[in-house]
Amino acid sequence: MPSSNQANPAHNPNATKNASDLEAKRLERTSVLPGWDAEKVAQTHVAIVGSGGLGSPLLLGLVASGIGRITLYEHDTIELHNLNRQILYSRPDVGQPKAETAKKKLQALGDTTIDLAGTFEPNTHIDADIMIDASDNFRTRYLIADASLDMPCVWGSVLQYGGQVGVFPPGHSLRDLYPEPPSNPPSNAIGVLGPVAHVIGSMMAVETLKLALDLGQPAQLSVYDALSATTKQYRLR
Repeated sequence: MPSSNQANPAHNPNATKNASDLEAKRLERTSVLPGWDAEKVAQTHVAIVGSGGLGSPLLLGLVASGIGRITLYEHDTIELHNLNRQILYSRPDVGQPKAETAKKKLQALGDTTIDLAGTFEPNTHIDADIMIDASDNFRTRYLIADASLDMPCVWGSVLQYGGQVGVFPPGHSLRDLYPEPPSNPPSNAIGVLGPVAHVIGSMMAVETLKLALDLGQPAQLSVYDALSATTKQYRLR
């Protein structure tokens, strides 16, 4: 019969060591990258709004890379039409809350601490190192822009066969790029190619990790066009 320590990993002094050894082994292909600092990444706290088409690949990329803590703002439930692009979920998840489902699946991947924060409301106080806007409507986007002026903010959007990724330094926001909300029709009216959302979400994860490590140059505005297979870079005035 096992001892109480063996039966309960929380009281096993080797449990934490074994878990950290497992995580180090999982991340060994990342840890050999030039300029990579696993400890810095593990100490980084990001706030993310949205776990849908952009948020799914973004969250997977960050947890897979060993990000330390995520505060996730999400209040939607999973619908069948989400599944062409929201790769965190599958058909058995339809009808379930996105946030709880995402947390369960992400914790099966890595050791990231994930806090669920519900809806992103006006005057929300953000306690994080980096803000990430993976939302899907401009009302929320401008709330995020106004609430995150004292920290870097990674922003992405996707529509049909293309998308955009931007990184706003402290003191700047989406309002510098779009002072007024663009008049784009909603994605449910003109569509989104799922893999394009995956490209943009993954680019957002890369920019977030670069910020965490102070590695390379952050994108100011990257515009991706899948049909021409091009990514153009723009500098913001």
